[in-house]
Amino acid sequence: MRYLYTFLLLAVADMCCLHLQAQEKMLILTPACFSRCADSLKENKNDVICAKLVCSSSESLTIKQSIDSMLGYFDADYLLILGDYEFIPSHRIQDGLSDIYYTCDSNGFTSVPVGRFPIQTETEFYALLRKNTAHTLAKAITIASAEKSTLTDKCDWERLREISMLLEQKHIPTTGEYFDGSQNGLDAEGNPDADDIVTAVNQGADLLLYAGHGDYTGWNTGMLTNTHLRNLYNTRYPIIMAAACNNGHFAGRTCMAEAWLNQEYGAKAVIMSSSLCDWDANLEALAYMGKHLPGQTTLGKLWLTMYQYACDSLHRNVEAQTWMLFGDPSLCIALPAGNNIHPTKNHTLLLYPNPAQNHIHLHCDDIPAAIFVYNSAGTLIQHITPDNNHTDIDISSWPSGYYIIQTENTSAFFCKQ
Repeated sequence: MRYLYTFLLLAVADMCCLHLQAQEKMLILTPACFSRCADSLKENKNDVICAKLVCSSSESLTIKQSIDSMLGYFDADYLLILGDYEFIPSHRIQDGLSDIYYTCDSNGFTSVPVGRFPIQTETEFYALLRKNTAHTLAKAITIASAEKSTLTDKCDWERLREISMLLEQKHIPTTGEYFDGSQNGLDAEGNPDADDIVTAVNQGADLLLYAGHGDYTGWNTGMLTNTHLRNLYNTRYPIIMAAACNNGHFAGRTCMAEAWLNQEYGAKAVIMSSSLCDWDANLEALAYMGKHLPGQTTLGKLWLTMYQYACDSLHRNVEAQTWMLFGDPSLCIALPAGNNIHPTKNHTLLLYPNPAQNHIHLHCDDIPAAIFVYNSAGTLIQHITPDNNHTDIDISSWPSGYYIIQTENTSAFFCKQ
């Protein structure tokens, strides 16, 4: 065989037992040179069962075949890739890159979000591991252009203001708004420069949303570039979500996504596009995320919310597939304490089978007060008041597509075939 793969299960347990446990599972794909890093990550992830797949191929199709084979034995909830592009390449799609390709079927459906630590050395890995702690979204910053969307006929700053209002309803205040121009008297910082943005982040942001023009190493609004990120000292290590072109195109360069991650006091996770894109679709996906953000979830599930919405409702598959997640997809994300959510408690919602055709079975670790089922357009399909922690839902008459199931504590996704 041209390429050899070594399957190393890090959780020493019977595979049948793994399927019965409530803990989520993550497959770590790593080149041999970062095998020790994968071991360290497994030891650090006490709340997630991990398996390691050592990769020696540079062909995306061969890598996918190996992952598909492994997922047949280890039904992972997440895939995390260790290594920069030259160690494990992304799949090329038009002018962009795609990591979600590795868990998608031929129609682009997936229930397994993919994250990546784009590291080149073990030192970079341990710097990311140090920041890889549960994250509470307590403060947000928004930065936007005056560009008008062809999808909604609204300017980027108008859409971010609407997203801010959605976040504020979930007790996540926007502590800084930085927009191009005067914005018709909007109470925000007009025409910011890079120092304004860095200062705002250093004042304690947990979440930064950007909408506007971008390139491999910067944003047009504020003229923020990789170089300016050297001045960060925010120990809250924010999560960055950007609807802009090429910020996440990391093949052959240090892109902006990597610059945020590589700084000692930079981001702990980044979601950015790796292609030239009609970024208003990504912005609409951000708005959908803000509307459906549950009390507690994971970074990968947040990303999957946006991916499925962009594919299923907006029909922007290319933009969705080239929107990269750099960070640990199993990272716990929680709303502030005002939502009465305890970030350290593991609220588990298990769905099976997934994909499903006729019935979906739910199991919760606690009896939820209510279960809500939405389609990918955000329409409420079903409201259930369960009397135990097992629920069966008949989906035989539903249209094919993605659906989100939400309780007061967590959410999960499934695909109706």
